Amino acid sequence: MNESEYGRNKTFPILLLVVALVAIGGAVYWMLLRNKPKTEPTVLPPAPVAEVAPEIALPPDPAPPGDTEAAAPLVEAPRQSSEPAGKLPPLDRSDAVVLSYLLESSEGSFQSWLIQDHLIRKFVRAVNALEEGKLVSQYRPFQDPQTPFSAANNGEAWTISAENYARYTPYLESLEKVGPEKLLQMYERYYPLLEQAYEELGVRKGDFREVTIRALTRIVKAPAPPPDATLARPSVAYRFSTAELEQRSAVEKLLFRIGPENTQRLKKLAQDLLDQLQ
Repeated sequence: MNESEYGRNKTFPILLLVVALVAIGGAVYWMLLRNKPKTEPTVLPPAPVAEVAPEIALPPDPAPPGDTEAAAPLVEAPRQSSEPAGKLPPLDRSDAVVLSYLLESSEGSFQSWLIQDHLIRKFVRAVNALEEGKLVSQYRPFQDPQTPFSAANNGEAWTISAENYARYTPYLESLEKVGPEKLLQMYERYYPLLEQAYEELGVRKGDFREVTIRALTRIVKAPAPPPDATLARPSVAYRFSTAELEQRSAVEKLLFRIGPENTQRLKKLAQDLLDQLQ
């Protein structure tokens, strides 16, 4: 793992989503919409350092809506959701309604770590990266955990500290509070906007629903975190000691870092979402 793979755990929620959505996030966020400032993590010597995850090309941010945009036509929502059919706002002005739904459904628990602008575009990028086994490091939907990654040394080897796992619990709790049914309702209601944001990426991997299914499947089928995997620290950065672990995808290595219990919770949520989406 390079320098950013341990300090800046991008898009965990989502895996979550996106994970968490994935969101997967990814989590953690990629998953978040399915159903701001950027903060740098604190680095405490000799605490582990930040992760540089693979990125995807980003189009320029949309210009702030002006007077001419205010009259933009509304987009019809699909009738496949259990929610009443209605009008959707233009993609550039969708943040308010999406954020309102998330905060209400999670009883405000998303408030502290959700980056509250361009939510749908960021979610789509996170899911697209997750489907490829990557994590977004910029233009992501979630704030990083406030506490830095920590490793423990028993005198013989470095390992991931057990206290490190707790950093991810709030993301999982927020996603579980909303639940797969509400997440799916939201995904279906705003799907026209999700597909529009996906088309902006210019990738050709099927429609966004297919990409979402493959992203969730990647989480469900990811290997279980190895117990007591050791780390090497040849310089400032930590790496897994064995090449077999170090060469795993960024998504799999993130699951190793969140711990066995959190991984199982995330896999269950991903499977529930996958069952309902299919």
